[in-house]
Amino acid sequence: MTAAAIVTIPPLYHAAHGSARFCCCFLVGSWIAADYKWSLWGLEDEERAQKIKLVHERSANLLLKLFRFNKGIFIKFGQHLCALEYILPWEYTQAMIPLQARAPTLPFKEIEAVIEQEFGSKPDEIFTDFERVPIAAASLAQVHVATFRGKKVAVKVQFPALQETCAGDVWTISTLVKAVAWLFPEFQFKWLVDEINANLPLELDFVHEAKNAERMAGLLADNPDIITPPVIWSLTSSRVHTMEFMDGVFVNDVDALKRMGLSHHDIMNKMMTLFGDMIFKHGFVHCDPHPGNVLVRKMPGNERRAQIILLDHGLYKELPNDFRLDYCRLWRAIVDMDEPELERLANKLNAPSHRMFVSMLTARTWDQMSKGADMSKSMTKEERQKIIDTAQQRIGEIIATLGAVQSEILLLLKTNDLIRSINRDLGHPVNTITSSSFIVNDILQQQSLLDDPSLVNHMRVWYRSFTFKTRVWAISIAMWLHSWWTGEYYF
Repeated sequence: MTAAAIVTIPPLYHAAHGSARFCCCFLVGSWIAADYKWSLWGLEDEERAQKIKLVHERSANLLLKLFRFNKGIFIKFGQHLCALEYILPWEYTQAMIPLQARAPTLPFKEIEAVIEQEFGSKPDEIFTDFERVPIAAASLAQVHVATFRGKKVAVKVQFPALQETCAGDVWTISTLVKAVAWLFPEFQFKWLVDEINANLPLELDFVHEAKNAERMAGLLADNPDIITPPVIWSLTSSRVHTMEFMDGVFVNDVDALKRMGLSHHDIMNKMMTLFGDMIFKHGFVHCDPHPGNVLVRKMPGNERRAQIILLDHGLYKELPNDFRLDYCRLWRAIVDMDEPELERLANKLNAPSHRMFVSMLTARTWDQMSKGADMSKSMTKEERQKIIDTAQQRIGEIIATLGAVQSEILLLLKTNDLIRSINRDLGHPVNTITSSSFIVNDILQQQSLLDDPSLVNHMRVWYRSFTFKTRVWAISIAMWLHSWWTGEYYF
């Protein structure tokens, strides 16, 4: 079989394999449902609580095997589940972690076929050298190292036939989600399928991804601490994205960062600056910042400092200006714990309950947040478990909120969760709630002065800014004192 023949697979082949993936989902879903019903039959209270953890673990591992077997869109769905740590049982989110950085790969022959289909030549005819073994794999593509015109490059190649099969696979996942909702009414994940369905066409277009990468590079041009690999446009198409190769370690690889002598605090400060600018300043947000998409290396010319390499620019969210400013106001109100303002803004963003909405944004209970000083200290394992338990008890309210809020909020919640996860992996070196407060304050200050440049408003804005910064500094000092006294990281 020739390389081209591998790519031009007849539709009947796709239909047959799509049907096989659906059958696998049906069988696994039926097995899991039967396991829950049978294993928990007649159990109550403590005995049920102990047993259900075992069922969660078995079911999560079975789902992981299913997603790895079906590949493609199923890997992406598993990655989304991994980020829902305050909705899904712990066993499920932990089981999906391997999908973030160790997705399945395809044989080189199939990758070679895609490149030949896109450029009319085989990799060995285009590149001086092309490594057969991929260095990374994601849900939709895998990456190979190559040499082009004397320069080391990374070639991201989309898995074959994804564009032909994704609609059927999304339908299969949608059917699976509907079945879960029928069997377990508290788990309503239609909003998640809708998001995947809306964003998938953009993620499958690597020209769109390359344009996002160039746009982000332009926004980061004045900040040498954060970079994106330059695009090689002559070797980029809808299914192949070629970029300059940049080596680094995963942002949450604690052992590697220790060997490099890089500060976790420095790294997370730069991460918070990056995403603070994206969300609050530019309104152009990378919505998949899991550790596999964020690398760290030593800063060229200054090996004591860290440099962040941002990868995978397929999924961004453009925030409307009014939404961006309201989101800034929301975070300022969270730091101020201004409940009337929080209620007003939550209603504007379609959140049914402002207290639940704030808890989802901050990953803290309303009682914890309302204490104010709680923002300045570390969370114990007991406190974190309390949050997870509370979330499980109010799962219906949480899912109702996710189904009601604007679509921009869904991806921002995912981004918040992933950033918090990286911060936790690094030992909580920064307070994720207060770290973006200064940029939020500056943006709102500038906007207020643009709206009303009068002297009276200048004085009003100055006073509001002064009191807000004073509160943030007070929290920061409390964080430092807590760290000095206990020897623990800040948050």
